Amino acid sequence: MKNLAGISYGLNVRSGDDGGEGSGDDEKQQQHESRENMVLEKLRYDLERWPEDGGFEEFEDVPIEGFGATVLGGYGWREGRGIGKNAKEDVKVKQYSRRTDKEGLGFVSK
Repeated sequence: MKNLAGISYGLNVRSGDDGGEGSGDDEKQQQHESRENMVLEKLRYDLERWPEDGGFEEFEDVPIEGFGATVLGGYGWREGRGIGKNAKEDVKVKQYSRRTDKEGLGFVSK
């Protein structure tokens, strides 16, 4: 477990008193370097485990049919099932018809 002694919560009042020694600046510099080293170690760890790039050739065999259903399936959706928190049935797609220039709101075709 990390040492959380240097973390404070709530409203902090900074003192304008330097003390003339500069030891506080050294401590802040060491904390900064410590955090920087921790981030660099994490980056090295992640980069070592990153898979090799195969380029665009590795995607040539991936079919595009059903891509959307596959992506939604990754999120837990199944065909015939609704979406949302209380999904009970499949949602019907609302079809809209395009209006021409002379059709306004409330227009009824004969």
